[in-house]
Amino acid sequence: MADLDYFELIKEEKRLAKSEAPRPFRLAVLGDCATQSVVKMLRALLARAGVQADIWEAGFDTIETEAFNPASELYAFEPAAVVIFSSLGAFRQRFYHAGTDKAAFADGAIPVKYKELMALAVALTTQCPYCLEIHKGKALKAGATPEEIAETTFVAAAIRAGGAITHGTHLVD
Repeated sequence: MADLDYFELIKEEKRLAKSEAPRPFRLAVLGDCATQSVVKMLRALLARAGVQADIWEAGFDTIETEAFNPASELYAFEPAAVVIFSSLGAFRQRFYHAGTDKAAFADGAIPVKYKELMALAVALTTQCPYCLEIHKGKALKAGATPEEIAETTFVAAAIRAGGAITHGTHLVD
C-alpha cells in the first residue's frame, strides 16, 4: 500500500469532482467518535480506486439509534456498506462486566474514596474521557471534595511531567 499522507488526502478530497470517479458507491459511516476527517479520507481513497463515493455520515454517537430503527436516515440512505467506528472506551463501558472491577473498587484496606481518587489520577494520565467522567462521579459519590479532586489533578500532572523530565534527561548528553 502506498504511503497515506493525511493532509494530502484531505486536499485531494477537496479537489474531487463527481465525474472523476465513474462507479457510484453508497457508504454509511457511524461512530461514537469524530468521523469527519475519516469520511474525507475515505472519499479520497475511494476516488483513487476509481470509485465515486456517496457517503452519508450519521450524527455523533447515534450508532444504535440509526442501526436499530428501520425508519432512520441510515435505512433511507440505503448504503451498499456501513462502517462503524466505536471507541474502545465506549465499547468497554458497554460490554465489559467482569467482576474484577467490582472487587478492586470495593471498600477494604483502602477506602473507596481513595481508590476512586487513584483511579481518577490514572485516568488523568491516560487521558481517557470515559474514565475521567466515571471516576470523578464515583469519587464525589464516595465523599471526595472538589479540593481533593483538584489535588489529585496536581499529583497526576506532577507524575506525568516527572516522566517527561526523566525521559528528557536521556535525550541530552
